[in-house]
Amino acid sequence: MMKILLQLIEKILTICKRIAPRNPYHFVWISCLFSFILSFLFSSVLSTLIYQEIPSSLLLVAGMDGVLIPLIVAPFVIYFMLAEKKRAEKELKALSITDELTGLKNRRGFYAFAKQQLHIANREKDLLHIIYMDLDGFKKINDNFGHNVGDEALVNLAQILNSVYRSSDIIARIGGDEFIVFLVNCDPHYLSTLIIRLHEALEEHNDKGSAQYRLAASIGLASYNPDTPCSLDDLLQTADQKMLENKKSRKQER
Repeated sequence: MMKILLQLIEKILTICKRIAPRNPYHFVWISCLFSFILSFLFSSVLSTLIYQEIPSSLLLVAGMDGVLIPLIVAPFVIYFMLAEKKRAEKELKALSITDELTGLKNRRGFYAFAKQQLHIANREKDLLHIIYMDLDGFKKINDNFGHNVGDEALVNLAQILNSVYRSSDIIARIGGDEFIVFLVNCDPHYLSTLIIRLHEALEEHNDKGSAQYRLAASIGLASYNPDTPCSLDDLLQTADQKMLENKKSRKQER
């Protein structure tokens, strides 16, 4: 008997959650209705089998069961429904600012966090720095080895960036083979060291010889000074231009 009642309650909860997923507070009223209907049907069948008739008090009993059961169970279900909704919203937000391939922030995520850091820099009068980089020979990797290998190269570069820079820095893939590192609270005298460390990490990866290609990156650096403020787009454009100049000079050296 208890097993049957539990199965009925489970069915009620499932139906109610499907009907009212957007507003869990409606669960109480909807479950009351379904509980009343199912309790009435269950009591009718049981009374017919035992007494060969339906007692006049059956409606009252079914009504009590239909109200008490959901009122006891509802708070727990509402809690779990709200928790699930919050978790889903958090995951959706994370997906909207995360690059699916590399796990880094995407362009939207970069802009959201970078603008926040610009506001802080203006308030605290701190310098900020952007490293703008482009994966050298990415088109050739795709053409020679296929897009799967090209994706692998992007993932490897993302992993190297995560290993070289701090978790407090904003690391993003803003499209194609272009990456950005937004350095937060970084000593300007340490910038050249960070760029050298990146090149060393790339060479260390290449020396392993496990890939069909070599990773290399052209890099541009731009700094934000709150005493002479500029927009984030202007800052990116400056870094992008310096990256293109670096790419051109690297080609001339080969």
